[in-house]
Amino acid sequence: MAQRILFLGCSSIAVRRAIPALRSLDPAIQLDVASHSGKSASVTHALSEVYNDYAEALRRSPAEVVYISLHNAAHYGWTINSLESGRHVVVDKPAFLTLPETERALDLAAKAGRCIAEATTFECHSQFLQIEHFLRTYGPLNCASAQFNVPPLPIDNFRNYAERGGGCLADMGPYAAAVVRRFGSQNCTYLGAVSGRKHPETGVDVGFSMLAGFADGLRISGDFGFEGEYVNRISFLAKEATLIINRIFSPPPDQAPEWQINVGNESKTEAAQPDDAFRSFFARFQASIDTGAYSPFAHKLFADARFRHALRLQIETM
Repeated sequence: MAQRILFLGCSSIAVRRAIPALRSLDPAIQLDVASHSGKSASVTHALSEVYNDYAEALRRSPAEVVYISLHNAAHYGWTINSLESGRHVVVDKPAFLTLPETERALDLAAKAGRCIAEATTFECHSQFLQIEHFLRTYGPLNCASAQFNVPPLPIDNFRNYAERGGGCLADMGPYAAAVVRRFGSQNCTYLGAVSGRKHPETGVDVGFSMLAGFADGLRISGDFGFEGEYVNRISFLAKEATLIINRIFSPPPDQAPEWQINVGNESKTEAAQPDDAFRSFFARFQASIDTGAYSPFAHKLFADARFRHALRLQIETM
């Protein structure tokens, strides 16, 4: 593992999942945090250096990798600054808000010879290999349907404000993009999307739905939102079986994912192997740095940004 990582921002996901995963992967790793909020106090015992200014942290920290965990609108600028300082970069999803930002960041990373990755960690869970085996066994896949909804967010949450990169499409679009990339094909022949309601106070979108169709007849749909009861699942309808998985977008590291399977009109429940998706993500990122094979992360980042761009265009033309 990299000997030292600098966190720009100390978000909840950084404290709850990213830092523990890094400690699990390599107990000797050194972690620096730059935070304007003072939240780093909750993990001070695990940190080497704490800064209250991001620019100062980039100047002074000897970290080889920067993990950017700020509000969405701040990702692009601090990614550019981090790449220009000579570091590899991990960015919380959504890495960037627009396709041009993504292209410029990828171009700079390529010129600097640095790796850049979007932390869509859920797909690094080992159950995704098991899902692919299931679909090879009972497939082909006819359709997949994803639902991810959380209750309305507190009014001070940055996701409620457009100027901070808020809105459901911006924040949850990466989940839709990753599902389509992972289970779809290159031959997308149809894409439709519709926005949901607007936040009554701030006006950002609090939900969206999408449908992607492919040349072979595969359909992938998704419904995402900040507007109701919690739901977090994907259902797969293959030729000879169906599979429903709950908590697929945020699987707890110590919990075996529950699979609901129907084969031959008989239902059963199975438990997949527990896995820490963040730990697996960081292991892959480190392997990419070690081998100099940066293109897989770059390709994913670009493909997902292009898909989210297409979703936004669909919604804007409705």
